[in-house]
Order: sequence, then C-alpha cells, then structure tokens
Amino acid sequence: MRLKDKVAFITGGGTGIGFAIAKRFHAEGASVGLMGRRREVLDQAVKSLGSGAMAVPGDATREADVANAVDRIKATFGALDIVIPAAGGQIKRTDLEETTLDIFRGTLELNVISAFLAAREGVRVMRDGGAIVFIGSNAGFIGRSGRFSYAAAKMALQGMTKQMAVTLARRNIRVNIVAPAIVPTDLTRPLIEKATPAQIEQMLDEMPIRRFGAVEDVANACLYLASDEATWVTGANLPVDGGFLAL
Repeated sequence: MRLKDKVAFITGGGTGIGFAIAKRFHAEGASVGLMGRRREVLDQAVKSLGSGAMAVPGDATREADVANAVDRIKATFGALDIVIPAAGGQIKRTDLEETTLDIFRGTLELNVISAFLAAREGVRVMRDGGAIVFIGSNAGFIGRSGRFSYAAAKMALQGMTKQMAVTLARRNIRVNIVAPAIVPTDLTRPLIEKATPAQIEQMLDEMPIRRFGAVEDVANACLYLASDEATWVTGANLPVDGGFLAL
C-alpha cells in the first residue's frame, strides 16, 4: 500500500486520466475525493471505487466550488495530502490567427486557472510533506500546428510547477508535473478515430515505443510522484510519451 492513510483531491476525477489516477491511488490505500461537473458521472465513479471515495460536484474553474470541495474532503477524511488537478482539455484546435479571445481565455481557465485553484486551496489545508502533481502535455514542449492555446496553457503549468516547488519546499510539499503524449480518452479518442491509417502511422512513428499511451501509464507516473518513493523529487516534468520527446 504505497499511499496508505493518504488523502487525495482529484479534479476531473470522474472520467479519463483523472479517474484512472483515482482508481490507482485508491487501490494503493488512499482515500480520494473526486471533483467534476457531472454528478451522475462522479457518483458512478465513486460507486465503482467503494469505501474511501467521495464525489464533490462542482466546476474546477470556480473559486467557491474548489474551496468547497477541499473543505468537504478535509471534513470527511480528516486530512489532505495529495492534489491532482486533472481537469483540462482543448476547446478548439487553432493557430494564432484563428484564435479568438474567448478560445484563448477559455483554454487557460480550463487548464491553468483550474490547476491554480486546486493547488492553492489544497495547500491551504494540506499536511506538510504532501504532493501536488499537475497534468501537462508534450504540447508544452514543442510547437505543433493547431495547438496555440493548449500549448500556452500547458507551458504555464510548467512555470507554476517550478515556482511552487521552490516556495513550498519549506513545508516539504513536493510539486511535479507529468507530460503525456497521445492518450485515448473521451476527449481525444474522436480525433484518433477520424484519422486515416496513414495519419495513425505518422503518429506512431513519432514514438519509439510505437503505441498510444493508456490512462494507466499516466496514473502510474502520478502514483510514483505522489508516493514516498519520490520524497527527493520536486520541480520535475516527467514525460510519459513512449519516447516522443527523445526524438
């Protein structure tokens, strides 16, 4: 049990990468509080996990909702040790010229503001020695057509990670980020399904380990960074990408 007696707060925890993290953490002994906008999805996720899991419906971009979630988790489980801001996504694939202010602002709110709020509110009640793991992307490292707003948001998370790693070290709170490449989820699977065989081959050619990622790959990386096995790891950005960034 690598997370025995730990308590985790996971935004976007009802589906995709967020739920995979919740499932992995719960299996390793953690109590988990899941936040998301869809109550029925959260309830189903909590039901599948069983005892030691709770649903806190809310919008991860709203300050009051996030603060409420943190307070409820603390009140229910008595502590908070781990924050995983997994809410995020890409509103629309555009380059600079096609990016409206609404697209840019919305993408930053979904990815950056939500992560900032989860981290700030979580740290407010977190026990010393805790951990925060942001969910970044390989888009935060490279320029790629159609990902202007998303790349800006994921790069911002890298800056947040490094700054927080320095300032929260006084409380022995570690802050890291993982950077997945393509991982099929409800958000990304339609793009993969629309791709031609040639396009799929091109995607796979960009990864030395020629397969798409799985949500469990990201969950396992987060488990390491959140566990006591990584007590001397902070400010790091861990690629989980099949070697994409090695090329």
